[in-house]
Amino acid sequence: MNEHILKICYAENARLPTEKAHGYQIMKTCEALAKQGLDVTLVHADRKNPLAGKDPFEHYGVEKTFKISKLPVWDILTDAPSFLWSFAFVIGRWSFTRSLKRWMKSRIECDVLYTRDPVVAQAFVESGTKKPIFLELHDSPLSNQGRWNRVKDKISGFIVITKGLKDLLISQGIPEEKICLSMDAFDPGEFVGLPDKAEARRRLKLDDGKIVFVYTGHLFPWKGIDSIASGFDKIPEGSEFVIVGGNLEDLERVKKLVPSGAKNVRFTGRMPHAEALLWLAAADAAVLPTSAKFEIGRLYTSPIKLFEYLAAGLPVIASDVPSAHEVLDESMGIFFSPDDAGSFADALGKFVGYPDEVKKGISEACRKCSGSFTWEKRGEMISAFIKSNIR
Repeated sequence: MNEHILKICYAENARLPTEKAHGYQIMKTCEALAKQGLDVTLVHADRKNPLAGKDPFEHYGVEKTFKISKLPVWDILTDAPSFLWSFAFVIGRWSFTRSLKRWMKSRIECDVLYTRDPVVAQAFVESGTKKPIFLELHDSPLSNQGRWNRVKDKISGFIVITKGLKDLLISQGIPEEKICLSMDAFDPGEFVGLPDKAEARRRLKLDDGKIVFVYTGHLFPWKGIDSIASGFDKIPEGSEFVIVGGNLEDLERVKKLVPSGAKNVRFTGRMPHAEALLWLAAADAAVLPTSAKFEIGRLYTSPIKLFEYLAAGLPVIASDVPSAHEVLDESMGIFFSPDDAGSFADALGKFVGYPDEVKKGISEACRKCSGSFTWEKRGEMISAFIKSNIR
């Protein structure tokens, strides 16, 4: 007798593809679950999109191992003036959950419902479904206590990306057996074709003699670039700090914080993921400057960039916050005081002063650590957790 293939419906109020990191994370999670033999359908909002016309699978380099379905929504956010953004967002969210509830009535073959959005989890609950619901958390769900109280006891299992989130759920009375700690990950296949450092620098027109530090990703304040920008004039001579990513608005904000005398810092702006990986191949070390002023960064973040840094064998110059210590220790880089530009500059100087054999040892420790954080292993873990928690 053939074993039943578990059918999972992953729903998210997001446009795909998107320039934001959650789109990549959602697609890679669906791919990882599908590779475990699960029948996955990803359902998302059909909203106006500057990347319209691009196939999400091709955009993210993801295998077509699962299905994607778009739901109609009232999309007034794109064209709304800034003072109406909050209202427009609420309308769009309500419209998506309404479409989702209607869609669910026709999807009786789904065995499991999955989301990383507490609002979508609430829509699942309100639909009256008897199917098990799994909620993946990337931040505290307590920002809306009423919603959390209505949803938490109806969830079959929680997938969390940090121990900080696991501890939070346990403090809320969630049994430990209903929590799966599964951090974010990287794709080893994306690193197979990368050139060596010399070739990467040739392509990027980088000076071979310089020590290159790199940051990749968004420039939201909680990511921490804002809090160290005032120290960019103290970046050691003979080195360069390259900041890869950031939308125009965030770039303009951060650049205003940089001292006028800073000459060893470069902003590239946003670029495709594959091009950002080329910068990792060219770098000597990477920067993870997470701000401690924001709970999400201090306790709950599991940045994909960190696992890519490790996979590239880059020592990490990291803000000394609990979320970073869930992955890193002193063998993999240097910690600096969070939100302290002077401490950050000192950490760069300390790395510059390391002998080559010390840098090589740190690089090897990073690569070794990265092996525990692949999308495949994440898929295995989540798949096993779902199967063990279906009632």
